Amino acid sequence: MHPSPVIQHIYDQLDLRHDRQQQISLLVSKLIKKYNIQYGEQLRLILGIVKHCDNYTALEHWVNQNYDLVNTGIFEENFQQLENKFLKLIPQPI
Repeated sequence: MHPSPVIQHIYDQLDLRHDRQQQISLLVSKLIKKYNIQYGEQLRLILGIVKHCDNYTALEHWVNQNYDLVNTGIFEENFQQLENKFLKLIPQPI
């Protein structure tokens, strides 16, 4: 027996939401590793996150906010676009 179309639609939406959150987690992890982001609280200010939170949570919020703007369906392309946006926000040493 197959679920009703409404139930199937709900299942599909849950799958999409899960996939999106999984991609965001992987993107956040890759940024943390690549740029050796340390636990602290200063990154949220640079990323424009108002909520008081640690660097990892701030980065997750930021990626979550920007994910739909860059999502091409290809992980590496998404990462490159997010990385470029991220680097534009980070102050460069003189």
